[in-house]
Amino acid sequence: MKRREFLQSTGIISVGLLTGCTPTSESAPVELQTTIVDNKILVDITEINQLEPRVIAWGKKRIGVIKNDDGSFHASVMTCTHRGCTVSKVKDNYICPCHGARYTYQGKLTKGPAEQDLMALTVTADAQFVYVHLPETQAL
Repeated sequence: MKRREFLQSTGIISVGLLTGCTPTSESAPVELQTTIVDNKILVDITEINQLEPRVIAWGKKRIGVIKNDDGSFHASVMTCTHRGCTVSKVKDNYICPCHGARYTYQGKLTKGPAEQDLMALTVTADAQFVYVHLPETQAL
């Protein structure tokens, strides 16, 4: 094999590998339409299931919102802390499609290669809405 042929073939392979590491939100389709008011995402409280997260959008990012056993709510930014890929919902946890990191639905890391939990967002609720409080800076 000539040097040029080798470089061309390895370049194509490299591009294919890199596309597998590209952050994407396609693996976590948006399940609920929401509204942002005063830097909070408003979610209809009846749409959030106990122990089964619902995926909402924050720009191109995805947020998983779940009702815990105790009735409280939790929200995690569904961006893997390893390389920034969007994690997917699977049975009983989130998994990173790029390198296999796993997280609980509450965002706790259970398997690497990531080394940190998913970013948690503050959540409050009233009788009608769950409010996901967005950070002041949107440099995520």
